[in-house]
Amino acid sequence: MARIPIFPPTYVTLTQVFPYVQVVNGSTPEVDVNGHFLPMSYQNTSNLYIDKHLIKGVSNFVDTQTSQITNECRNVFISDLLMPIQVKDTYAEIQVIMDSIDCNDLCTDA
Repeated sequence: MARIPIFPPTYVTLTQVFPYVQVVNGSTPEVDVNGHFLPMSYQNTSNLYIDKHLIKGVSNFVDTQTSQITNECRNVFISDLLMPIQVKDTYAEIQVIMDSIDCNDLCTDA
């Protein structure tokens, strides 16, 4: 018999981050003494209370100023959103949340 998924909400709190380019004079990206762009700032954060069943994936975040993968935040892909959100939570922490979804808890026999 088919198993029918049911998704009772199970909420978790993530720390959402809003990366931004550090600028001088309101518009020019800040550079170091060698003329290289400074990394993005990751200081603006907010709690995000979300149903863990909506989390579909996690990946590294590339700092667009340095073109390097950063450990400051991760991309989290959410159902029905076209773009990922950025969070401070570690890859491993998000993976544990995703791995904790158990079909036996979510499904019922038809």
